Amino acid sequence: MAWVTGGCLLVFALPFILETYWLYLVGVTAVYAIAGLGLVILFGFTGQLSLAHASFFGIGAYVSAIGGVHYGLPGIVTLPIAFAICLGAGAFVGIFALRISGLRFALITLSFGELFYWASVRWSDVTGGEQGLYAEPLSVMGIDFGDPINAYFLFAALGLLATALCFRLRDSSFGRAMAATRDSELAARSSGVSVARTRYIAFVIGALFSGVAGWLFSGHVGAISPNFFDMFASLNMLVAVIIGGVKTPLGAWVGAAYLVFVPELFGMAGVSNLYPILSGALLVLIVLVLPVGIVPALQQALRHLGTSRGDKQ
Repeated sequence: MAWVTGGCLLVFALPFILETYWLYLVGVTAVYAIAGLGLVILFGFTGQLSLAHASFFGIGAYVSAIGGVHYGLPGIVTLPIAFAICLGAGAFVGIFALRISGLRFALITLSFGELFYWASVRWSDVTGGEQGLYAEPLSVMGIDFGDPINAYFLFAALGLLATALCFRLRDSSFGRAMAATRDSELAARSSGVSVARTRYIAFVIGALFSGVAGWLFSGHVGAISPNFFDMFASLNMLVAVIIGGVKTPLGAWVGAAYLVFVPELFGMAGVSNLYPILSGALLVLIVLVLPVGIVPALQQALRHLGTSRGDKQ
């Protein structure tokens, strides 16, 4: 309870502590955390490796930007459109999860991601091509979420809601089916779990999380381009949740903070070119030293500390 209270106080205090630009980055972190939660469900809970997560993120972003720029649609109208398109795309790509898994399924998602990138570059009349597209600031019910403070509270609220839903899903009967599918397909089938159905639903849910995050991202950053949603963006998202802890929703937040703030700090230090090298080294180090990720490792350390104190008493 103390952790929850402290977290809520911190959420409300940040707008009064941070400067506007840093508050903007916290908003971006919340957006990436929502997308990362989709990967936690897909990869952490179910064991499916997807290399097209950024593509669903891009679908949500482009629907928001195209709807605003080309058709003058407000953000609240483009949200259900983005939701429906991501649902359809996730349902289509997820069909392959009914029969194949592992690296073969990862290659299918990689192909979809490359197809999306090709379309976003070639369909330049609509997407702006390689130069990208300007996105209207998000506005809902007359509230301008182009303002960093308003955006922060919206993204924080949606991020906390998505995290709560992710925890609830993990602890549900379907969450147990996902865990059984991840740990052993044979044992899951022996227990009456439909492995194909579980994978399929998990993939669609992950796509929806990422699509909604992309919808938020577009209106927050103000401009998008295909490079935001290419194969390397999907790999970066995957690396981020692995660093944070892929089997816990909190790992998505740590991974998102890494994804947003670490490159920014390297840039401020004037050594941005070193980021890819040191990022790879950090990933190797974490995999070797903290194979479960930062958050689970901290949780284990805290439990060990609590047990040690209890034994002393």
